[in-house]
Amino acid sequence: MERNRPPIVEKPKPSPSTSLFEQLSTLHQLAEASRQKELWRDEVEIKVQTRGLPFMLLPLSDLHIGASGVGYQALQRHLTFLKENPVYTILVGDLADNFSPIKHPQAMKEDVVSPTDQWTVARSFFREYEDKILAVVAGNHDEFSNTAGIDIYRWLSEDLNIPLLKGGGLLRLNIDDKEFKVRLWHRIARLNSQFNYTHAGKQALRLTGDDSDVIITGDKHLGGIEQTYIGDKKRTIVQLGTFKVEDSFGRSRGFVQRPRPFYPVLMFFPHTHNIEAVENLDQAEELIKGMIKYYKQKSVALLGYDKKRK
Repeated sequence: MERNRPPIVEKPKPSPSTSLFEQLSTLHQLAEASRQKELWRDEVEIKVQTRGLPFMLLPLSDLHIGASGVGYQALQRHLTFLKENPVYTILVGDLADNFSPIKHPQAMKEDVVSPTDQWTVARSFFREYEDKILAVVAGNHDEFSNTAGIDIYRWLSEDLNIPLLKGGGLLRLNIDDKEFKVRLWHRIARLNSQFNYTHAGKQALRLTGDDSDVIITGDKHLGGIEQTYIGDKKRTIVQLGTFKVEDSFGRSRGFVQRPRPFYPVLMFFPHTHNIEAVENLDQAEELIKGMIKYYKQKSVALLGYDKKRK
């Protein structure tokens, strides 16, 4: 009879269930650990001493490195201007075209090199212009890599002093002890207008009560700039263009207006807390040369005056 009995099976006892409070505490600890490893910041403060000249910023967005429709000569012209002048930049997303078979395989056919090669060029850009790049905001094309759980900017900014700002992040420019607040978005949802390119930026400031001096956005490939008063404060609203001037994939999606580069040079004057914009690179270059010449002559004149007094 013993042989016909089923075997005795002893399974391990289940782990005791944890209380809701214990589960929430565990989640809290995981969230805190995740925040400590986070590369992306909500805001960044940068201090500047101008030494006479206004502080100058050339924000760039939607480079779309790797796409066949990019005006690479125009891109090189802007990078040369950046390198040869006392001008800095912020990058506002879509650094590479970064299409993949997972995201819009049809559009990937317009890229002349693979995403790997695109990001290799971007890494070279980061290394060569590290001192010129004040901050970076990711764009929707950059985030295509996130579908594989990869934050491409961790590799791009590794060992480089280039702050990464979340979308909607704040860049605090402390220029000669005067603060300018620059709000950076790659895109602002549901407030855009094909007739008024700065509409989204203006409405974002109004709806949020944001007191930023400047708001800069990209994504739409259609550039414009406006200076206006919102509340009792002068604001500068900048919608950047793109270097991807030929975009058959975009046209197939109904984008009828022609994309173009639009990257104004913003000049910050701390003593009057004012911002002026120059839309043409050649004009900006001439203006910078004139200002440098003026300050050199002024310095020589002051030195000569001091010598005579001695």
